[in-house]
Amino acid sequence: MFCDRLDQEIKKAHRSGLFLALLLVDIDKFKDVNERLGYTAGDHVLREAAQRILRSVRETDVVARMDGVEFALLLTDLEKIDHIERIAGTISQKLGEPFAFDEQPLDLQLHCRIGIAVCPDDAGEAGRLQQAAAQALKKCRASGYAFAGVRDAM
Repeated sequence: MFCDRLDQEIKKAHRSGLFLALLLVDIDKFKDVNERLGYTAGDHVLREAAQRILRSVRETDVVARMDGVEFALLLTDLEKIDHIERIAGTISQKLGEPFAFDEQPLDLQLHCRIGIAVCPDDAGEAGRLQQAAAQALKKCRASGYAFAGVRDAM
């Protein structure tokens, strides 16, 4: 379903001349959260993290859980690419805010890495755009950056 939507949005970006950004958000060391707090609390934190990501983007954007603790975001119909890093920063900040479970604060601060690729600048086809975002995410993990675009990853 996500791949179909990505294809549609890429076609729309080509027709309209607007930009599309693919962000891959990976939450660091979430296994430690489950081991320390238990799976019930970990599931709650993951659901809350997803809500925080959703609240950081527009209703017209797409958020999907891809695998484990990795999310994919499509920021659609962008006239400028300037705002992409601001949105990535907002997501990183929101995930770093305190969490609670059963109305009790948790001694927990999440950190994430975000790989960013832009259509058409970085790639104009779904598979290549996903590869570009994955490459940028890999660069984040290796360098310790919170987020990076494709140009930063080269």
